[in-house]
Amino acid sequence: MIPGRSSIEALITGKVFMGEIGAFFPVSMTLRGDEFAAVFMMRASQLGHRTTGPYTPDRPPTDAMNWAQLRTGIGMAGRFPSFRIDASGLWPRIHVELLGTAVRGLIVMPEEVTAQSVNAPYLGEWQEQISSTVRIALDWITGWLTACHHQAGGTEPSVDLDLVYRPDDDYETGLAQVDERLRELIRRCARSSSCAGVLSARPSARSLRRT
Repeated sequence: MIPGRSSIEALITGKVFMGEIGAFFPVSMTLRGDEFAAVFMMRASQLGHRTTGPYTPDRPPTDAMNWAQLRTGIGMAGRFPSFRIDASGLWPRIHVELLGTAVRGLIVMPEEVTAQSVNAPYLGEWQEQISSTVRIALDWITGWLTACHHQAGGTEPSVDLDLVYRPDDDYETGLAQVDERLRELIRRCARSSSCAGVLSARPSARSLRRT
């Protein structure tokens, strides 16, 4: 943790960082006091020509390197990012650090993300809306913590926060109550559009506590 920094400041910076890094699907996100860390799934369309490992000095992951180079020196959340490419696996990974903060990000390729890894029945277009949904939630939590601090006084609160995905266990039950002619339409919608973000997986905060 960085002395003098609070969870409120980390949430504000982390929320802006999530949007400016590319509004990628957040595979995971944690806050420990003032330390904000997130894992994002890269959009393959942003990389142009794709590369795969094993990588060597003569055959580096140029797709990830070019992506990072284009963003080097461009501010994010009022800070300059530092990039490091991990080329030890089959797919490159991009580590991002906002200098002067405890905000970190890891960008992984879409091939590394499975439905099981985010506890969802399947992946799909619903993922595109999750970043904005999480940022809205972080904004609300930040406002709540700020109000608590204003009322209680003293030092700014330090909290632990985790983003997790939980399947909607009542999905099939609710679907069974729908007219049979509409069920298949709803299923197709859930598989191919943002409906799945509502019907199958919802982000939730847990382990929120004052320390």
